[in-house]
Amino acid sequence: MAIKSIIIVLAFAMLASNGNSQILSDSVYTTVDVNPEFPGGMKALGKYVDGKNHHYPEEARKNNIEGKVTIGFIIHEDGTPGNFEVLEGIGYGCDEAALEAFKKMAAWKPGTVNGKPVKVRMEMAYLYKM
Repeated sequence: MAIKSIIIVLAFAMLASNGNSQILSDSVYTTVDVNPEFPGGMKALGKYVDGKNHHYPEEARKNNIEGKVTIGFIIHEDGTPGNFEVLEGIGYGCDEAALEAFKKMAAWKPGTVNGKPVKVRMEMAYLYKM
């Protein structure tokens, strides 16, 4: 069975800010004035995750495993992604493959509150489909 594609589902856990935000040191935000941005935007992010940076694990293919792996991470004030964790997994090597791909991501344009860069909590998911 051929792989149709690895599809990215992006779920920003962010809402529009009311403009009265205070910046708290060492806080991780879920609501910011300006969301973090992957270099080149969403189209580039889609190419990154569907490209050579990620693979469909052999064990998952052999067992016809499909499903969603959700990864949580933080975009730091300097745009560096870090603090990766699997929030929802399907096993068969898919969780590890998704995590590895995210760890290779380039720095993002950081999110901001009141014009200042802040740490932002993000969630993204790979949808594995045969």
